[in-house]
Amino acid sequence: MLKTITLTLDVEKGDDRFATLDERIELRQGDALAYALEVSLREKSEVIDLTGKAVRFYCQLPDGAVAIDGGHVSVPSPQDGVIRYEIPPEITQTAGNIDMAYFRITDEDPGSHWSASTPNIPLSIRRGIAIKLRDGDYFPEFDAALADLEASRVAYEQAEDARQTAEAARATAEEA
Repeated sequence: MLKTITLTLDVEKGDDRFATLDERIELRQGDALAYALEVSLREKSEVIDLTGKAVRFYCQLPDGAVAIDGGHVSVPSPQDGVIRYEIPPEITQTAGNIDMAYFRITDEDPGSHWSASTPNIPLSIRRGIAIKLRDGDYFPEFDAALADLEASRVAYEQAEDARQTAEAARATAEEA
C-alpha cells in the first residue's frame, strides 16, 4: 500500500511563494514503491495546465549520484496541474539526506524553450535494518522457511528410500 504525501508547490520561488512544504519528508531505506508524492503545481499561485508538458523528478542522492526520473511521474489531471510521483527503489537505496530534489516541467513542443522547476523538496532516507542474520536473531519468517525446507528434505529422503526399496523388490521379482 502506497503512502501518499500531498504537496502544493509553486514554481515562483520567492518569499511569497505558495507551497505546503514546511519540513523534510522522511522515507525508509529500502522501501520500494511505498511512497507517492501527489503534487499540485502552481505558478504565482495559479494552476499550471500540464497539457503538452513533460514532468521529471530530479535529485542528488545521499551518495552523490544523480537521479532524473520521468518514468515514475504520471499526470492524472493535467488541466488541474496535478502530478503523481511513485518513488522508485533507487531513490531509497542509500540512507541520508537528499537536500536537492525537485520537479522540472518542460514544454513537449520541440520549438519551445519554456521550462520551470519547483522549490527543493528536502527528503530524509532513514536507515533500515540490514538483514545479516546471526545466531539468536529473531526472524520468524526465516525460521519458518528453514523448517519448511527441512520438512521437504525429510519427505524427499523418505520418498527416495521408498523408491529404492520398490526398485529392489522389482529387481528381485524379475530374477525369480
